[in-house]
Amino acid sequence: MFFIRTHPFLLSKYLFTRFSIITNKKSNLDKKKAIIMKHAKINQHVSYTIQTINKYLYISLFIIIKRFIIKSLIFTLFHIINIIFLKKIRCYVTLQYIT
Repeated sequence: MFFIRTHPFLLSKYLFTRFSIITNKKSNLDKKKAIIMKHAKINQHVSYTIQTINKYLYISLFIIIKRFIIKSLIFTLFHIINIIFLKKIRCYVTLQYIT
């Protein structure tokens, strides 16, 4: 240690290595922060994408259910109308047949 203190080149090299170790730790922390921020941005983007996919899935599911309900209502309505008209037609045919 005495030799390092007295020799200017070795002292500067020693100080430079100590300083580079400290700055390297700081730069490693900065790199870790940057990686964490990058992952946070990716996670935020992924969560936003999942939210939009869920929104569109709910919308499409709502449209499918709405179409199914409308089709089933139309089908039951036509079915009821058919039954009513068939009864009237049967009554008319039987009346025509009787008279």
